[in-house]
Amino acid sequence: MTIEQCLEFALGNNESIQISELSIKDAEAEIRGIVALGLPQATLRGGVNYNYEVQTSLVDASNFDQTLAPGTLTEIQFGLPYDGNLSMGVSQLIFDGAYFVGIQASKTFMELSRKENERTKIEVVAAVTKAYYNVLINQAQLYLLSQNFSRLDTLLRETTQMYQNGFAEQIDVDRIKVSYNNIKVNLETQIQLSGISQKLLKFQMGMPLRCPDSAYHFLDGCQP
Repeated sequence: MTIEQCLEFALGNNESIQISELSIKDAEAEIRGIVALGLPQATLRGGVNYNYEVQTSLVDASNFDQTLAPGTLTEIQFGLPYDGNLSMGVSQLIFDGAYFVGIQASKTFMELSRKENERTKIEVVAAVTKAYYNVLINQAQLYLLSQNFSRLDTLLRETTQMYQNGFAEQIDVDRIKVSYNNIKVNLETQIQLSGISQKLLKFQMGMPLRCPDSAYHFLDGCQP
């Protein structure tokens, strides 16, 4: 991946950027909610009741039927098993100082969220760029050390063979072996640093650490 590709990936996948963008959406939703409070509000309410037992009263039936003797009581229900109600209302906010203050405060919060998002993007770009070139430096150093190690390995084997055939001194073999061991330690250290630098770059980009550890990431084509 080029530095441009790494930056593009980071701007779309870095966790800090995603969080800051969610803050912007949260601010937008808050502004819409506050603005909605000042718009005309229409309410519609309704309900249905079921009367398990309709209220029953005893009344003098002679009041309704003259043929009955006075004092003749009868049961009369003055309700229904089901009843309901429906109501509707409309309201409009005319003036409320707190409403306008809330809108202004929400807009300020929105502006701060956007600036925070831009600041986060700048920091991520700087971190990814630094990590990217650190990977390149470590890979170049690893390549040089591996080349030197290969040459010393060949020289050590050749000098050892010459010593065994009587064409070299023991001190020549020992001197090369010391250099060989030193560069071997440096190579192993550099391998670890190269792997760490690649993982750091992936972390800054928001990329999963999928690539297996290898002494030659850059030669195997396993790019960050």
